[in-house]
Amino acid sequence: MKKISILVASAFIFGLTFTSCSSDDDSSGNIGSVIGKWNYASEKTSVNGTVVYDEVYEHQTGCEKDYYEILENGTAIDGEYFGASCTLTTFSDTYTRSGNTLTVDEGGETVVYQIVVANSNKMVLRTSESFEGITALTDFTYTK
Repeated sequence: MKKISILVASAFIFGLTFTSCSSDDDSSGNIGSVIGKWNYASEKTSVNGTVVYDEVYEHQTGCEKDYYEILENGTAIDGEYFGASCTLTTFSDTYTRSGNTLTVDEGGETVVYQIVVANSNKMVLRTSESFEGITALTDFTYTK
């Protein structure tokens, strides 16, 4: 039992050592333009620092990749391919950007994303939700 306690304490201290604050995320210079067509890559959710969901996005076999396209005119298009015939279904949203914050009106619901990474080949958007002292962060990763 003592070994387990030491292991848990070590893991906790290790986690604290490598935890970054959101203000540190910009220091790498990885925040650039989000304009363009981005393919869905993965989704990861952490609750109070512990990863509870981590999945690679599965595209419809035989179809082009599902995408999220951010246009300069304030429009964001969510494109998804379905079925053997690869039928494309699109949803159009509007967005505004202020610094590293992307605010998207998704069919009447406002979702605020922190832009964690945006460079020529990768974009990571993060949402944050809190309920009764529990905070969940979800990172959506896209590639070109």
